[in-house]
Amino acid sequence: MKTRMSSLDISCMAAVLQRQALGYRVSNVYDLNAKTYLLKLAKPDSKILVVIESGVRFHVTEYMREKGNVPSLFTLKLRKHIRTRRIESVTQLGSDRIVDIACGSGEACCHLLCELYGTGNIVLTDAHYNILTLLRNGKHDNDVRLHVRDVYPRHAFRERVRGVSAEWVRAQLADADKGTTLRQLLNSKLGVGKEIVDHCLLESGLPPNAKASHLAQQLASVADSRTDAEPSQAGDGGAACGAAARAADGRGVGADADGAPDHADAPTAAAALADGVHRLVAALSAAERFFEMARTAAQPAAAAEDGGGGGAGAEVGEQAGASVPVKGYIVRKRLAEVEGAAPRELAAGGGAAGAVSYTHLTLPTKRIV
Repeated sequence: MKTRMSSLDISCMAAVLQRQALGYRVSNVYDLNAKTYLLKLAKPDSKILVVIESGVRFHVTEYMREKGNVPSLFTLKLRKHIRTRRIESVTQLGSDRIVDIACGSGEACCHLLCELYGTGNIVLTDAHYNILTLLRNGKHDNDVRLHVRDVYPRHAFRERVRGVSAEWVRAQLADADKGTTLRQLLNSKLGVGKEIVDHCLLESGLPPNAKASHLAQQLASVADSRTDAEPSQAGDGGAACGAAARAADGRGVGADADGAPDHADAPTAAAALADGVHRLVAALSAAERFFEMARTAAQPAAAAEDGGGGGAGAEVGEQAGASVPVKGYIVRKRLAEVEGAAPRELAAGGGAAGAVSYTHLTLPTKRIV
């Protein structure tokens, strides 16, 4: 059972809440316990309840939780600053597990920042990100460096790397520290979350625990002859990926069952690694299209209609053929509430070699609670 939201979950939930809650006003704030808070958002004809648990989750709910009779001091401060303010945007800061809920506009704007990693935190700032109040501060918690009146370090968070190419991957492998594994390298450089990295490595067939410096040496042996080569078809890569995995073992590239060098097998293993890099790039490109789809779906319907696109539903439909690397993730439920996102099958389009495809991914319509 999932106990925390990943960066991927947060990205999709922020898109859903941006779509649903834009224009609603904060009617009230309640504390359910020391770490969990409930925002009541309202319009004249409807209301939305948003649960925020510091360090764990935030999402829309249909149930009014049981709350205490006396609000906490932190709840009173939140009510003072954001009650009656209108929700202007809900965004994720970079690729980190932090959500920025903007309440109000102009100089009167307040930012409610929800940190959903580690022990977590909930921070309220003014329009210039000067901290007004926070759930956990450095005065009482030694592991927290933030204090009231400090400037929230929103520019210190990672952004997702866009437009990844095979040359970029080779350059990162060549510059990696000696003991860094391929999984560790991609997690530190890409900023897409470990779930997406693990998924793309699985699709590529590359050994995730292989040393990056070792892979760089093997790729260098075929760099001149395979620079412009296209990736092999997925059906042709079974034996080659087996050779690549064996190349990343302690036996090294081109080693037989006894660990002795097998120079005849070395070109095959090196070529498999080169093809694996191309498949990795194809999977990361699919992930980039998915994040773009979530961002596009979060745009207000009126803005989409003004552009002649027929609303976010039409835009989501146009991208339904994109490769969506979310098989097995709860993001399916997050995107279910985007207007126009009816249950459908998503599959890779174009038939390009190395492309990722899913033919049985559906978007359920049941609201998550």
